[in-house]
Formats: sequence, structure tokens, C-alpha cells
Amino acid sequence: ARAVRGDLARILSNILNNAVEAGSGHSHTIHVGVHFLRPYVEIHIQDHGCGIPSEVLERLGQEPLSFGKSEGTGLGLYHAYSVLPDWGGQLNIRSALNRGTIAVVRLLAAE
Repeated sequence: ARAVRGDLARILSNILNNAVEAGSGHSHTIHVGVHFLRPYVEIHIQDHGCGIPSEVLERLGQEPLSFGKSEGTGLGLYHAYSVLPDWGGQLNIRSALNRGTIAVVRLLAAE
């Protein structure tokens, strides 16, 4: 199945918002890159914020889960983990406390 534009925009917006919020209180840089690795396209979003503890990281995608946000519900990443496989894609998140997080959205490239 092909990616749905509105859902993909929601996923990327949520990941970018998380990256911004990870550095809340101080200025930091967020790197966004697009890499073509046929047959895939990968969108990398990297921050240098507070990071995600390993015990939270290993549970992402299994349940709605929020970390470090007073208003967070965890539904954004849960939605991404749920929808991307239906499009032949995936979400991979790596993180280190006090060093930052990189989220990689991988999708099948259009022909």
C-alpha cells in the first residue's frame, strides 16, 4: 500500500515536534536528511536533546507512551509504529540520554 499524504505529514510533524521539545529550555540544532537507498527512501530526524531512557525506548510502538512531556499522550509515535508497516515501511529510533535521538522513517520509494 502507498503512504497516505496526511498520515505521513502527521508522523513527520510529530517526530519534529518531539525533537524540538527534547531541547526545550535551550537552543539546539535539529538535523533533517533524506537518503535514497533503493528501493527505500529514508527520512532522518536528529536532535541533540535530553534523549530517551532505554527502558522507555524498548517499549515505544508497543503502547501509547510519553516521556518528559506534561501534555504528551504517546499517541504520535504509536500511530507511526502502527501505520508505517502497512506501507512497507518502518520507524527506527535510537537514543542516548543527554546526547540526543535520531528517528529514521523508512518507506518504499515510489517508482
